Amino acid sequence: MDVLDELDQRIVGALQVDGRASWAKVAASLGEAERTVARRGSELLRDGRVRIRALPNPSRFRHLEQFVLKVACNPGSAGIAAAALARRPETLYTYILTGSADCAAEFSSPASKFAELLIRDIGSIPGVRSAATYPVLSYPRTMHQWNPGVLTPAEIEAMGGTRYSEAPTALEHVEQLGKEDRQILRALERDGRASYEELARITGLSVQTAQRRVERMRREGTLFIRAVFEPALLGLPVEVLLWVKVPFPELDRVEAEMLPSSSVRYAAVLAGDFQLVVDAVFPSRAALSTYLKGAEWATRAQAIEPAVVVDALKRSGTMALSFGEDPGGYSS
Repeated sequence: MDVLDELDQRIVGALQVDGRASWAKVAASLGEAERTVARRGSELLRDGRVRIRALPNPSRFRHLEQFVLKVACNPGSAGIAAAALARRPETLYTYILTGSADCAAEFSSPASKFAELLIRDIGSIPGVRSAATYPVLSYPRTMHQWNPGVLTPAEIEAMGGTRYSEAPTALEHVEQLGKEDRQILRALERDGRASYEELARITGLSVQTAQRRVERMRREGTLFIRAVFEPALLGLPVEVLLWVKVPFPELDRVEAEMLPSSSVRYAAVLAGDFQLVVDAVFPSRAALSTYLKGAEWATRAQAIEPAVVVDALKRSGTMALSFGEDPGGYSS
């Protein structure tokens, strides 16, 4: 995958801060011509290299359970199993990996279906030899909070700073969204940049009310707007999942030392023989090696198992573009 040029990378960085920002705001924040930014940004969205999607924050809803699945497959069947996992509506990401696990996926499932999913559905996926299930206890970092380091602090602040990235990942539970909020969420899951006029048409609300509803849900952390793209576009082609064993009393210190790094895209605290899973990206394998040797937090870990991401079939609930265009691509 070709690395984007500097301006395109900065546009992607701006959309990572606020995926619904107007091109005028992006251009002003970056100090670039609006016409150029609108043309470049629209092209990135049109060809699918960047997609803007909304996701409900699962930890806000009492009826949802989140867990990470680590799967070992029969020889030659990792692609088949990963494709089946990616097609499931409950999966948020699905990766094919190197190492002891052949693939990994994160699930967000209604609690009422959680046992059936674990006992029956996962075991019946073709190619799965064994699967370890890790309930998610908390998210020190979610993908929408990642700062890839392509913008200056002043540019990030001009885009809105941490107004949305610091939205709480867990507050008091919401039992159920109202009808109009559910309609807004479904529309933004399809297109995170859907206009307020379009949302008003779908819901029957006024444009101003639809705008207030979206802003409220974003600020309170009920929904996240994600810029979905391959890290390789930013010159970060090496992606790993780090399975980490660390004593729970050390977790707060590990998180504090880990999260300032722009390499860390995502981290989840797990229940099981691994206490953390971390998604991290690097410009090269040498950079990954240097990071693991020098990371202060790593000295507190009992064990770290790096697994390189060979292919990402799904990110943030969004199928990879090539996989989505060819649903049978991993069927044989």
